[in-house]
Amino acid sequence: MYCYLIWQVNNPFEWARYHDAIQNVLKDNYNWVRPLNDLYIIQVRDSNDYDSLFTSITAVAKSFPGKVNFFVSQILDGGGYNGFIQKEKWELIYQTTGVNPP
Repeated sequence: MYCYLIWQVNNPFEWARYHDAIQNVLKDNYNWVRPLNDLYIIQVRDSNDYDSLFTSITAVAKSFPGKVNFFVSQILDGGGYNGFIQKEKWELIYQTTGVNPP
């Protein structure tokens, strides 16, 4: 199971700070891949894990009031994907999502 996190920083000069804060939430707690600059695919174990992730990401966004917007998908299981990204990123996406390559 996994979800998407997509975020937008309204002030580009704050991007690195927000990115670092998100990485601090994810680095020791989740298996994840960042195929695009503002998109994370994050593996979650269950709804409690998802709720904890959402709470942590919300806390990060609140620490940048008015400067950050984000979107988190519902928990997903399976699916398929198409796109044009590096081969190594595809391999990480398949590992994170549990989706088999086409």
